[in-house]
Order: sequence, then C-alpha cells, then structure tokens
Amino acid sequence: MTDASETLAAEKFDYILLADLVNDLPDVQAVFERLQSAATPRTRRVVSFFNNPWHPVLSAAAKLGLKSPTLLQNWLSTDDVKNLLHLALAPLAFLHVPGNRELRPCRE
Repeated sequence: MTDASETLAAEKFDYILLADLVNDLPDVQAVFERLQSAATPRTRRVVSFFNNPWHPVLSAAAKLGLKSPTLLQNWLSTDDVKNLLHLALAPLAFLHVPGNRELRPCRE
C-alpha cells in the first residue's frame, strides 16, 4: 500500500477506482493530476465519497460514540469533485455518493 499523493504508475489502467479516499486527501487536485500518468484517453475513473449533507450526521454520531472519530476531512460536494477532475483533465465515468443505491453516469 502506498500514499495516493505520491504514487506514479509505470502501468496504464482501464479503470482507476478511488473509493472513500478523496475526503482524506490533503490535496485532491494534485492526486487527480498525478493519476493521469496511470491513465490512457480511454481510462475510466470511478470516485465515491461522502459529501456535505452527511457532515452533521457523522459528527453527531461520533460525539455520541456511535461512530469512531475520523481525521480532518475535505467535505467536497459532487460539483467540487467534478470541477477538480475537469481541471486535472480526467473525465469521470461514474460517481457514487453513499446514500444513493446506484452509480450515476456523469455527463459533461
């Protein structure tokens, strides 16, 4: 296991999966940009993450001892992640936000 912000792949991938990772990254855009080295023009990126509406619920659960505390998070909205991916030239194939039961195709 390596640090996502420092990974450079010599191999190219058809899919890159970032599952529940973006909220924990100190510089999300830098990671998206570095992942370009592991991508081809046809690579699909799948990103899942918690977004802002979950913040008060998760904070309350942690204070009540119903959930273990988490590190400081980047509470990004779906639009924030889409914009960061756009800036990193990484077209997004599907987006999953917990609470929804399906992957939603992203259209530009």
